[in-house]
Amino acid sequence: MTNTLSDDTFLSDPDEGSADDADLMAGADAVIDPSGGSDLDTLRADLAAEVVEEIVLLVPGRPGYETVHTADIPAQMMDQLRKRAKTRGGLNGIKLSALLLAQTNTGIRKGGRRLTDEDGQPLVIRSGSFLEIQGASTAAEAARKFYGRDGDLDAASRALLTAAGWGAETEGIMVGDEDTPTRRRG
Repeated sequence: MTNTLSDDTFLSDPDEGSADDADLMAGADAVIDPSGGSDLDTLRADLAAEVVEEIVLLVPGRPGYETVHTADIPAQMMDQLRKRAKTRGGLNGIKLSALLLAQTNTGIRKGGRRLTDEDGQPLVIRSGSFLEIQGASTAAEAARKFYGRDGDLDAASRALLTAAGWGAETEGIMVGDEDTPTRRRG
């Protein structure tokens, strides 16, 4: 059975169902969890969990050092970083990379151990003590100095953006109906 949705389908009152709605809802509470929970119970539990993903990036040229970053990069942050990286000649990609790595940084590790500052707080690229050690006046400058080469800085920011879903391949997206799914290629 193929269901066709009109533009106003989602504007209707969810309490007023049609015969098609009844067909769609049949089995909505079917048990899929071997522990006896319903689909809705599973969904509630999954959605209640906070999704905070971090990515660890190696710092080439600095053996044993890694930077830890949040992979939660909302569109508003990207827009702000792009604005800050604009120059008269257009967008400065290296500055954008440095800003992104500095803004999302949640820690620096050496040999797998998170480093802390003199107050016991996690050391991050934006930390005053890190800026001082790097001889940098801005966090973007500190990130660039820490990574050393522009190519390494760029590669790290691209890895971070991919982990955050920006520019990720769409290989896992399915189109079609459940009987004949087709993988969409990015």
